[in-house]
Amino acid sequence: LNIDGSATVASEALKVSFNGVTDTEDDDKVVASSTDNSLNASIQVTSLTLNEAVSATYTIKNQETDVDANVIKKQISNDKPEFFEVTTSVDDSAETITAGGTGTVTVTVRLIKTPIETDDSTANIQIDLTASPVAQ
Repeated sequence: LNIDGSATVASEALKVSFNGVTDTEDDDKVVASSTDNSLNASIQVTSLTLNEAVSATYTIKNQETDVDANVIKKQISNDKPEFFEVTTSVDDSAETITAGGTGTVTVTVRLIKTPIETDDSTANIQIDLTASPVAQ
């Protein structure tokens, strides 16, 4: 008697998501949000003055139970870089998030030049983060 066969792993994406906003620097000028277990978060910044910077800090959760995740800042898009500086920082706890753990990422927006034209007074920004599994 002989039994031949195979076994495969279900192909699923690594489950890393936003899990709320931990802090905003100036609640009058920054509205930041994220829904728990979401892949998207938002930030709205208003009424900045020259050289003023405001920030929001988001929690990132690794929902995996047995796989650690590296979080990498991939790309920042800013359609008005001559007026607005956008930076991110991933804290040490978010560079490698242990299975079931959390880390944070902070987004900072600074007005570096006062726009003269109304069309330049608003920047559209996007920050892409990538999570990848850590080899054990």
